[in-house]
Amino acid sequence: MRKKINPDFYTVKKIKNSKGVNYSMEYKVLSDTVIHYYKTGEVYSVGTAVSHMVWYGDNHVFWKNGNLKYKWNFVNGIKEGLGVEYRENGILKRELYYQGGHLIKQKCFDESGKKEVLCE
Repeated sequence: MRKKINPDFYTVKKIKNSKGVNYSMEYKVLSDTVIHYYKTGEVYSVGTAVSHMVWYGDNHVFWKNGNLKYKWNFVNGIKEGLGVEYRENGILKRELYYQGGHLIKQKCFDESGKKEVLCE
């Protein structure tokens, strides 16, 4: 039986991620803040958008366990500046530098998140 959906939310179509895992999300718009949820209720992402979902400022994506997965900065819907990716255990994986939506440089880190390694 499907849980009753809060009328302030609505369901986004089912999505299959790159690993073939199906999930669906519900989201709610609070002024300019957009919060996406995993179907099981955990927060998937929090970001700021203007009309037609044009992202701006810091946007965060979370692992299902609540740890931060990505942090991106957007300007008029385009990635700009430093983006950060974390492993599921919360340890730093990569720093990505964007200019006008294009990846211009990245730094990758070992399993400890402290030593810089060659990016694959």
